[in-house]
Amino acid sequence: MLTLTGSWETAGLGKHAQLALAQEQKGLDYWVYLFSRLLLHQKIAAVLLLVFGISLFKTVIESKDKNRFDFLLRRQLWFLILGVVNALIFLYRGDLLFFIGVLGILFFVLARLTVRTQLSLVILFCLIWIGRQYWYYSDDRDLHGKYAAVLAIEKQWPRDTAQRAASDTLTSKQATDKATWEQIAQTKKYDSAAVAGARAAMRSTTYSTNFNHVLNPVKNEQTFWIFREGIWLGGMMILLGMASNQARFFSKRFSSSFKLIWGLFALGTAAGWGYLQMDLSRMVATDYTAYISRFNIPANLFYPLEIGLSAFGWISILAALADKIVFPWRALTAVGSMPLTIYMMQCLATSLFFSGYGFDFYGMYSAGGLLLFGLELNLLLIAFAAVWTHYFNAGPLEYLLTRAITGTTSTLIHETV
Repeated sequence: MLTLTGSWETAGLGKHAQLALAQEQKGLDYWVYLFSRLLLHQKIAAVLLLVFGISLFKTVIESKDKNRFDFLLRRQLWFLILGVVNALIFLYRGDLLFFIGVLGILFFVLARLTVRTQLSLVILFCLIWIGRQYWYYSDDRDLHGKYAAVLAIEKQWPRDTAQRAASDTLTSKQATDKATWEQIAQTKKYDSAAVAGARAAMRSTTYSTNFNHVLNPVKNEQTFWIFREGIWLGGMMILLGMASNQARFFSKRFSSSFKLIWGLFALGTAAGWGYLQMDLSRMVATDYTAYISRFNIPANLFYPLEIGLSAFGWISILAALADKIVFPWRALTAVGSMPLTIYMMQCLATSLFFSGYGFDFYGMYSAGGLLLFGLELNLLLIAFAAVWTHYFNAGPLEYLLTRAITGTTSTLIHETV
């Protein structure tokens, strides 16, 4: 499921390409993008983090293995290593393994907390993220205030430059204040040169050119973003998973109808919130100066609420359907028994298909084409998982990872085969 939208950056539908789609607001491609942005983009990753939180809780609390903490920490270190491989060798943008590796080490101890404490931390993390975004926006407002003061000075000068006095010039500080804001406002706009540059770099058949283009964004995603914003968003989802599992929300304790209704309500609320934030973000991209003059809050201020409600809504809907439907859950169970293998295959296949060192389709697919690509790839991987688990007890990477962590070997092939 992750490749439905997780491949956007890798495939060439990056920030600026998305801005172009959002500003057009017409055509089938826009509506596919809108659907994906509101219901899928980053939401599937949030679902995986929530599920990872449930897994952490089961490992720490429900497992009876006395070596479970040693196993958990070794597994997280391997996730870090595989995340680096995914990002810097496969050249996949938006890798989750490194992120999960970091979060698992930081937050596994919180599984012992009560449901009330975990939910309190979810709220705290959400407020911290919101507070930090408001802080950054306040800094921009301060810079805009200095810019507005410079414009007020310039308005007092004669329009005809020939009639201006010698003193009608900006000081070095005023010129810097004006240039700083203009640069900030420009970064919010659609940049066709950035799109063309990325396409040229990623469509080069030289692996080193692809690597050099991806390196800086990946370093930002894997380090700066994680510790500036990701730790709060990811921690919020992991704690939400722990709390929901401890409260047995997705179990038979609650009826299928209740989970379905709650899931649809949460998903619909998140989509509505997301659309409002998209509209505000469109205004930012059109004219950030006009936006900051009009609004006191940033466009993405309540993004954690959108992500949290979407992930919880999807899990609730899936849990409700699983109570009533047998097929295709059998096939999905096969995927669930080898998630690491499936994830790495998704990332490698996506990178090979779109990068210049592979099949060179970077930037050539529309939002609709990317959605179809994700669906087709996921169907192939589900079929692969169903066939593999028919003959083997574990996925290939799961088997190798367990062997690397524990140093023991187990039977990979089913005894009946």
